[in-house]
Amino acid sequence: MYQKHTWVSKEIIRREYLQNIEDGIYNEQERAIETENNLAEDIADETSRAVAKENTLSQSVTDLNNNLTAETSRAVAKENILEQSINDEVNRAVAAEGTLSETISSLGETLSDETARAIASENSIATALTNETSRATQAENTLSTTITTETTRATGVETQLQTDLTAEVTRAAQAESDLHDYVDQKVSTTYKA
Repeated sequence: MYQKHTWVSKEIIRREYLQNIEDGIYNEQERAIETENNLAEDIADETSRAVAKENTLSQSVTDLNNNLTAETSRAVAKENILEQSINDEVNRAVAAEGTLSETISSLGETLSDETARAIASENSIATALTNETSRATQAENTLSTTITTETTRATGVETQLQTDLTAEVTRAAQAESDLHDYVDQKVSTTYKA
């Protein structure tokens, strides 16, 4: 009778031990599923963040392109105005010189003065056109450099995001593999016992 009671007690203990192991495996599986779900959410969040960042960077490049286009249009318009001003001044000077030529006998010195003034005016406008062309060229080069720099930076950020995402996927896969090995080892040890 005592031996039967002892055997029943051992059987109860063994069953409780097996039940505890099954509960532990179940809990570990639940934790693993929750971890995998959290990793999937983290990857989805990181992907959304990366896409939003890429869209922002793309908009920045578009804005810079628009600014360059606007500055180019402004510079071209300004150059056209200056060119028209030169043409107008040349025409005016030629007309004035023609008028002065008709009265050269009485206006000898005036013709010389007007010619000098017209030449000085033409030189001044030509210098202004050269300066504006130089300024516009410099502005266009600066905007082009800014776009190139922004494009390089954006590419670097996108590359880093891709690298980080790849590293996270690799880490998650390794964690899942380690978890799977751990569960297999626990199950194997349990059934050996």
